[in-house]
Amino acid sequence: MWECHRCSFTPMIVVKGKTYKSLNSWAVKNSPPHTVWAWQPKALMENVLGEHWFRNCFLKHCRRTHLQLLILDGHSSHESLGLLEAAKAATIHVFSLPPHTTHYLQPLDKTVFGPLKKHYNAKCSEYMVAHPDHKIDNQSWPALFASSLEAGVSPANLISGFQACGIYPFNPNIIGEHGYAPSLALGVPAPSNISQNTDSKKYITDVFLGMQAAFQITDGSQVNDLTVAAL
Repeated sequence: MWECHRCSFTPMIVVKGKTYKSLNSWAVKNSPPHTVWAWQPKALMENVLGEHWFRNCFLKHCRRTHLQLLILDGHSSHESLGLLEAAKAATIHVFSLPPHTTHYLQPLDKTVFGPLKKHYNAKCSEYMVAHPDHKIDNQSWPALFASSLEAGVSPANLISGFQACGIYPFNPNIIGEHGYAPSLALGVPAPSNISQNTDSKKYITDVFLGMQAAFQITDGSQVNDLTVAAL
């Protein structure tokens, strides 16, 4: 969970397993502060875990003094009935990004995951050099993840992610004309005289208009905090 006004993250780590005993082999105490650990037979995200994240990561650590808008991608675990009912009860407005738009509209994809991956790879390399007779396992991974998260996720990256997507400050013109061009079938270059796909442009424009409407709640109250999450 990341907020556009401050550096705030509460990770949930999902491991492969069927019961809480699957956590026994992990050094959970070395994970980032407030980390929520969960398990799933294939370590995949699902509806129950999505609601678990919302209640135990988001609601417990977000500021509840004013209206908030939570921006999620379209994964099914983000749209479960339990999650949406809990959001409604807490007056949290949920905005789901349409399919095939996250590379333009997901702040974490824009400016957070890249630096995080870079720092994680660097921490792993440092660990392997310092411990050539060890491998990265369930005991060493949590500390590596914690240190890379602290180094790779900065307030500047978080703020620039919202700016780069045109979410905050609000800028519906952030996507250039190339973003509305038709896809290239089988990698064949499009003719130079091809017109832009007006349907695609209208589609993205409607997304921004919907986001703008979500910012301004119907009773006239202004959303003060924006939060983006990736599960």
